[in-house]
Amino acid sequence: MYYNRLFHKMEDNNMAENKIKTIGVLTSGGDAPGMNAAIRAVVRRGLSSGLNVKGIYKGYSGLLNEEIRDMTARDVSDTIERGGTILYTARCAEMRTEEGQQQAAEICRKHGKQVIVMEPVRGGSLANLPDDAKAVFEELHGGSPATYAIRYAAGFPGIMMVLSGMSSLEQMKENVSFMKDFRPLDEREMKAVEKVREIFRGKNLIPCTGCRYCVDGCPRKISIPDLFACMNAKKIYQNTNSNVYYGVHTRNNGKASDCIKCGKCEKVCPQHLEIRKLLCDVADVFDVKA
Repeated sequence: MYYNRLFHKMEDNNMAENKIKTIGVLTSGGDAPGMNAAIRAVVRRGLSSGLNVKGIYKGYSGLLNEEIRDMTARDVSDTIERGGTILYTARCAEMRTEEGQQQAAEICRKHGKQVIVMEPVRGGSLANLPDDAKAVFEELHGGSPATYAIRYAAGFPGIMMVLSGMSSLEQMKENVSFMKDFRPLDEREMKAVEKVREIFRGKNLIPCTGCRYCVDGCPRKISIPDLFACMNAKKIYQNTNSNVYYGVHTRNNGKASDCIKCGKCEKVCPQHLEIRKLLCDVADVFDVKA
């Protein structure tokens, strides 16, 4: 319910340029059972709804290289029992950069695909900023940190929707209030956003997205994303809560210092993180040495 109310307010104010006419489908990460079935379902449902469906080959790398073509029902026939993905996948370091993401958005607009932003507040983490970053926004007296994150995402050209999760009625009312009469961030606010970004960059956080691909194959059953989250929280907030959560995540699972450096985790990490080295850093902070 909270999601839909925010969407409608955005559409009322012409945030959505048009109704969706074109969608794209790509596959990213490692191959998995059912990927072709998912592609088939998206293509057929899209076509039956009167949409143009574009296949993006080789994941985000193919998006940046514009390996894009129109899909028909014939393209997905006799594919449901095939392994892998008919669209192929490829790693793409460029999509981890701001320049790569901007290029991808421009290509989407070029091909008539409206952009929907998911998790503008990064799972709620940008709503609870460290004190030095929070102080930057408080000087503006323009709302909570979450409002700046959502307005930042919604202010780019070609954005149709921003999917922002809300956990309370108060959060919903706040989001709807500033989306009702939407205005992009002004120059002063953009400078504040950049200042906050520099604060986060200075904390040298681990850029783990929590996909958990690394967890299943770990022979020591280390909950790697959770331990990285504890490390990031320690760097941001400098309090003991992260120590408590580290204890929770290692109570029935391995500690960072239990890593045997087999490297299985790094082979499946979409972010190409040096997980073995990072776990050593985590162990130095959280694991008490005898």
